[in-house]
Amino acid sequence: MRFRLWDIDVLINRTLVYGSLSTLLALIYFGCVFGLQALFHALSGQVAASPAIIVISTLVIAALFQPFRQRIQQAIDRHFYRQKYDAAKTLAAFSATLQGKLDLTELGEQLVGVVNETMQPSHVSLWLLPPEHQTHEDLKHKEPV
Repeated sequence: MRFRLWDIDVLINRTLVYGSLSTLLALIYFGCVFGLQALFHALSGQVAASPAIIVISTLVIAALFQPFRQRIQQAIDRHFYRQKYDAAKTLAAFSATLQGKLDLTELGEQLVGVVNETMQPSHVSLWLLPPEHQTHEDLKHKEPV
């Protein structure tokens, strides 16, 4: 329970991602091996399998693993976990708007809107300390935005 091993959503998600990724990479690997062997046979006339072909195919699969995993994860999130996907897009858009905002009231309104949209709580409130009540110690420990 501690590591969410019995969480069925995580199990289904990982099964879909890694099952389809394994199938796709296996097809590409065998396609590379047979394709490069046919090319090697056409160029040199030898029938024997070259160890270089297996090494090249393995390197191609190693290079494709992470980009394919990310693409498959995005596709599965988009189709099966739409709420999670939309929340991630909303948070990314909000973080992009944070860079140009300096007005605290407008920023607070947008923050409350993003929290409502992504987490959908029953109640949201934002408490801010007025500038006249901030002490020198509060300002000293505040990190820049």
